[in-house]
Amino acid sequence: LLATVGGLGVGATITHEMNNLRTCSGSFKALSRAIHKHTYPLLGAKAILSGAYDKMSIELTTDTHHELFVTGCVLVANQSILGGDLLVSHDSRNTDGMMEVMVLTDATKTGLAKALIEMRMGKVPSSAQIRKCRRARIKVMNHLSTTFFGDGETICNGSVFDLEVLPNSLFLIKGPLLSGAQ
Repeated sequence: LLATVGGLGVGATITHEMNNLRTCSGSFKALSRAIHKHTYPLLGAKAILSGAYDKMSIELTTDTHHELFVTGCVLVANQSILGGDLLVSHDSRNTDGMMEVMVLTDATKTGLAKALIEMRMGKVPSSAQIRKCRRARIKVMNHLSTTFFGDGETICNGSVFDLEVLPNSLFLIKGPLLSGAQ
């Protein structure tokens, strides 16, 4: 499956809720059209404040790094903006053959709320660790199954996600395990 921005944690929670509300509520559909780019940040604030996201221990392996993190949000991007106006990475381009993996290292409600505000202000979050790579493997420790989202859709559930950039394509993130197979 292909995507330009995807991830785990808060983003997956927001995507799941957004799609459920759109399907079940005509009123929400109309409201989200009216407030357009504010819908995702508002759902993000709700998810963070309610604690309705996965706090994960992950192992991240890229072309040049192997690291362990505790996080509530991992974003993988091949474009700089998510959800209309949330900055993921200043350096993300869908023509450079690279992707950026951003891990927010402050998994507290306060830390994630601060990161959301910073992203809305066009800043890379102060708690962000960004790794630029062609391939990445994200393994959720203790084999915790979690949801991976991409481009506004829930893609799969799993505990290991292999991602790679496709050459000569604008849709540059490919996850061989994103079909749900493990």
